[in-house]
Amino acid sequence: MLYLLQTRNIENFKPVISSAYEDFGPAFSHAIMRWCRLAEDKDDNFWEVWLIKYDEVTVGICGLYSQTKDTKELWLGWFHVIPEYRNKLIGGKILNQLIYLAKAFGASNLMTYTNSENEYIKGYKRNGFKYTCKVSEYLEEHTDIPKKNFGDPNDIILKRPL
Repeated sequence: MLYLLQTRNIENFKPVISSAYEDFGPAFSHAIMRWCRLAEDKDDNFWEVWLIKYDEVTVGICGLYSQTKDTKELWLGWFHVIPEYRNKLIGGKILNQLIYLAKAFGASNLMTYTNSENEYIKGYKRNGFKYTCKVSEYLEEHTDIPKKNFGDPNDIILKRPL
């Protein structure tokens, strides 16, 4: 059985921390420390994190967050499945759950950003995401969003209307 579990107990994140760190780098560790309230968090924007559980085993992590105070445009955050559970259709099923949750939180769009060579872009597109623009172009239009919220300005943004 595949489901999402929300917790702030850092011990529950141990099965995914090392492989997620490899994918996301040091920002991931700091974010999880903030989520678990072990590090200071001054950002009061919308942010929710879930562990991905498969038959009671923690196999990944995912989240939704907002770049602003409202939830009209939610972003996928830390979407990660540990390597030994990839290619088992888990990502698509979890993405469907996140789409449902984003709608329940009042979002009209679900967003993500990644580099243009990311192997998962095809999966996003299969699930209704479409290329929107480069991060640099998005930031030109959204001057209220800090540049530090994104990595490479040449990364691409994908959007899925809800």
